[in-house]
Amino acid sequence: MPSAPKICPAVGKRSPAGLTGRRSANTPTTPTHPSSFYFTPEINGHAVHVLIDSGADVSLVTSELLHKIFGPTTPPTLLPYLGPALSTVAGGTLDIVGSISLPLSWQQHEFPANFLVCRNATTPILVGTDFLLTYNADLSLRKREMTLCGLNSMACIPLHHKAVGAVRRVVTRRSYLVPGRSVHLVPGKIVGKHNDSSLESGYVDPALASLRRFGLTGELICHTPVKNSTRVFVVNENIEPVLIRPGAVIALYHPFDSPTSHGVSVCPTTPVPLAPPTPTPPPKHSSPS
Repeated sequence: MPSAPKICPAVGKRSPAGLTGRRSANTPTTPTHPSSFYFTPEINGHAVHVLIDSGADVSLVTSELLHKIFGPTTPPTLLPYLGPALSTVAGGTLDIVGSISLPLSWQQHEFPANFLVCRNATTPILVGTDFLLTYNADLSLRKREMTLCGLNSMACIPLHHKAVGAVRRVVTRRSYLVPGRSVHLVPGKIVGKHNDSSLESGYVDPALASLRRFGLTGELICHTPVKNSTRVFVVNENIEPVLIRPGAVIALYHPFDSPTSHGVSVCPTTPVPLAPPTPTPPPKHSSPS
């Protein structure tokens, strides 16, 4: 007689506002850049979302974004950076590989800006107070616009406001049985303060702290959600099946915050059975000479 499946219960309880209750241990409490404002100039013919960070002393761009803008055939020339080490708000050190001047184009206007090129920045590109002071920037959050004054021109540029990198929980809509020794794409619903039917591409990170209590694990996948729905790559390494109850937090959804990042859609697949574990041979005992 087959054994009853293990049951993965809901982490919280449902309410009209969504899922409430105990959070997973690795669930961030605040999103990245909770109140971020961006403008979208062109750099080398590419429209790029540039973060406005009045708390940063310098302007930064990642080497990865430069590679995407200029391509591998025409890499930009970097000047050496000889300044002091720079620290992040969290206390880490920025890995600066050089500096570069980039023209930010808006319609017929052009605003050259000096950027430090960084390998480990979490934001692809941002302008700091150095850029804002150079062009006497006048920001109106009420009108959602920024005025820049160059040597021979003045431009009024619209601002965009969104919560970039807002991490959301993924919960099961219904019960789902994960057979033993198998891999499944478990369907889930992305929940948060505000329902957004046009979520951008991102990656789905399994909530291992919750899944491992039931012998489940998972892997990262990229996905473009459809109507707040996504899938979670779940692995059951047990012989017994595991039943995941409705409302269980099974993953965290991280939207890509880079304007040049493109998600990879995941198509539904059939369950993949895992090979049986290889038995460990008994240790050999050497006979006494």
